[in-house]
Amino acid sequence: MSEAPRADAGAGAAPSSAPALRDAGQGTRYELATTAQRVAWLGLAYVIAWALGRAAVRLVRRRRELLADLRRHAPLLVLLAAFLALCATIPAFLPIHDHNSYVARSDCARSLACDDDPRAAFSATTFHVYGALLRLAPHSARGFGLVSVLMTALAIGLLYALIRRVPRLGSDASGSRALAERAAIWAAACVALHPILLRTATSGIFWPYNIACLLAAGVAAHRAAERGAIVDALAAAVLLAFAVLGNLVCLALTPLVVLVPLCWGRLVGAGARRYLALALGVLVFAALVTPTFLDAFAAHVVQGQQMERFSEPPLRMLRELLGNVLYLDPRLTPAPLGVLALLGLVVLARRRARADLPFVYVLLATEVPLGLQVTPFTTGYPTRFIHGYPSLFWFAALAGLGAAALLRWLGERWPQARAWTLQVGLAALCLATIPTAGEALAFLGAPRVLERELAALERGFAELPEHDVLVLPPVILRPPEGVELTSDPVEAFFPVGAYRAAMRARGSEPVVAQLDELLRRPDGRVPEGRVLLYVGATMYSFVPAEIEAGLAARSIERPLLRRVRARYELEPAWTFTLATRQHPAVAMRLAADQREAVELGFYWLRARGADVASGSAPRPP
Repeated sequence: MSEAPRADAGAGAAPSSAPALRDAGQGTRYELATTAQRVAWLGLAYVIAWALGRAAVRLVRRRRELLADLRRHAPLLVLLAAFLALCATIPAFLPIHDHNSYVARSDCARSLACDDDPRAAFSATTFHVYGALLRLAPHSARGFGLVSVLMTALAIGLLYALIRRVPRLGSDASGSRALAERAAIWAAACVALHPILLRTATSGIFWPYNIACLLAAGVAAHRAAERGAIVDALAAAVLLAFAVLGNLVCLALTPLVVLVPLCWGRLVGAGARRYLALALGVLVFAALVTPTFLDAFAAHVVQGQQMERFSEPPLRMLRELLGNVLYLDPRLTPAPLGVLALLGLVVLARRRARADLPFVYVLLATEVPLGLQVTPFTTGYPTRFIHGYPSLFWFAALAGLGAAALLRWLGERWPQARAWTLQVGLAALCLATIPTAGEALAFLGAPRVLERELAALERGFAELPEHDVLVLPPVILRPPEGVELTSDPVEAFFPVGAYRAAMRARGSEPVVAQLDELLRRPDGRVPEGRVLLYVGATMYSFVPAEIEAGLAARSIERPLLRRVRARYELEPAWTFTLATRQHPAVAMRLAADQREAVELGFYWLRARGADVASGSAPRPP
């Protein structure tokens, strides 16, 4: 806290007897106390040791073939370099999710002591494991985005590694290995160069971690199925548990613990070591997942919370889902890639290989609940792209298989053509048609109001005048009675974690309080000290139902802000201008689209009639 308030501070001094405001969201120190924390860290330590151990063994055994291995995987290395270069130059490292919910999630996870997802989707295990990774990066939107970019690059590499291995399981066809290797690089290219993935990768979401865990579990399970090694089976169990616990939707992936050994393993006639590896893997997985599974089952099935999306007749649900298959929409994906994905689906159906069943199950187990949650992609824009993050990987796997099969067919029909000529021609066709996916390119480059607001806030934290209390508006601003919403209400999370980090760098620890609590004070006094109120985009935003009801006709200010102005005096301390333009499908409309820009920022707060002069600070350039 700063020293005693000065006469020129930004708020009138309240009597010392006035109750102090609660510090909302005060950071806590991490202690290895709960079972979830211990299990998460123990599992993470084992996975890291397993990965490093396997890498060391491979390096020792194949040190003479290292250069040959690098040459064989050179296309993947070039692709990953291109992916990282595109992420660093084209999209913004800012959140895309509605309400900035992943900013709040990242703040929670990074503290290492927070178990409660602000939006009730990800588990405590995810918060502890992924939070450890977030602490390696700066506490900012860019830091969160950097971690998700690296996790996405890891997921791309793991998708490549898994597809190279699995399609040839249980098959002794001579062309199976070549088909799998070609399908792997095409799948990696389809996902890495997709405009939607480039933008979601930099947005700081948790899904890249979740998919990386799932794909790594597949690689470890393949090793266990091939060799029956217990260490591989345990790694697969821990990684699959991390993936299943990543999001409540992913609990539907639980049957993989049985489906993968049945489809990939050779249990008939297997030795005792294989049975032991399978038994230990299942036990470890069950120990990690069962508590969360029982809690989720009780809340979402027994009590029926958030199950309305599955209450419709099955045929209607299937029709809606097939009508909104995200990555077959030519506005989002170039048509040649969609054709390749359909061709890959045909190849899978014709193969009828047991090893393909886990892929099909994963696609259905994630796309069905996530796709039904927000359909079409313009509903809750751009949430559908975040929920479709897992589906993009399975779509790319199908497209990769389709491309490999098509290239093999073309090579058989025109044996005189060089293989690389056919590949370059197909790649050129796919790249040349990217401009036809207009919505994907708009999503990649067009910023949203909440993105621009967050960027301005993080730039301005270092320039805020000295203060003792920061008052924040409510996260959710509900409409008056009588207005029936057709979308989510106006809602946005303030980047409290980045704000605290910036203040600590300046040597201060202001109290963060909620405006609701301040307005409940009957005397109308402000807290003691220098008090700033943040007036952000939500104070001027309306959703379509509110605009249609005429709530924005008289004033672009929400009723809450008008109530604040009637009770307190606001004097600018640090403000910025925010443009209102954004995608027409975004539900929250800044200034109800009645102005081109709105002034937002931090204001000194004092009670009306106070005789204490307000301080001020120069506005940013």
